[in-house]
Amino acid sequence: MAQGYHVVHTGDRVRYCRTQTPTGTAFASTVCLSPEQVEQERRSLKHSQDDLSLPRGITCARKICLGGG
Repeated sequence: MAQGYHVVHTGDRVRYCRTQTPTGTAFASTVCLSPEQVEQERRSLKHSQDDLSLPRGITCARKICLGGG
């Protein structure tokens, strides 16, 4: 289960919920996700982490760097 979430059973449905306070407000709200949404977030995070670890094609010689798009 994702960090900070707790399991909520509603009838035959399982939801993963957490309380969050958006930046700039003092009002907390509860956000609940289905198991599919939790998995989608996990895949998206993994993809972002993988993307950040890829080389960017930047070559530096002395104090001059070239490339990187």
